Amino acid sequence: MLRVVLMVVSGIALIALAAWGYGLTLPREHRAVSQIALSAPIDSVWKVIRDVGGVTAWHKDFTRSDPAPARNGHEVWTQEAAGQTMAIELVEVTAPTRLVTEIVNDGSAPWGGRWGYELRASGTGTVVTITEDGWVGPALFRTMMKLRGAHATMDAYLTSLAKRFGETATPAHV
Repeated sequence: MLRVVLMVVSGIALIALAAWGYGLTLPREHRAVSQIALSAPIDSVWKVIRDVGGVTAWHKDFTRSDPAPARNGHEVWTQEAAGQTMAIELVEVTAPTRLVTEIVNDGSAPWGGRWGYELRASGTGTVVTITEDGWVGPALFRTMMKLRGAHATMDAYLTSLAKRFGETATPAHV
């Protein structure tokens, strides 16, 4: 019995060590881009994206999005999504075509980065592109991101955004 327990524990340790070692080979920084086309006009899409506090009404992963004290003269929102709480700073707001948010980081967070939302009118609809310029510190977290996919969070946001407009969309990775 003890031998079986030791083999199981050793196997788990070996898997964890391999995942950590693989993570060391992955770059700390990454860029991922996802895009969808909606039939809704650009002003309508902008209004929904710009309403950072309203995201909880249409994106199931968000359980909280509350205003926080301003930082560097910019709006800040404290959000909770998928069990993670973080503050995001709106570092650029250019209605109705561009919004850039950045995770507020005090230096202790294991990851961070920026999301740039680009909206482009296309006929009577809108093309929405999100670019993530991010970083992941711990090697094990890099492996987890690689397995999950760098686009996963953006794709979930864009799919939920499409549903908000009564549409279905499969994000393209560009």
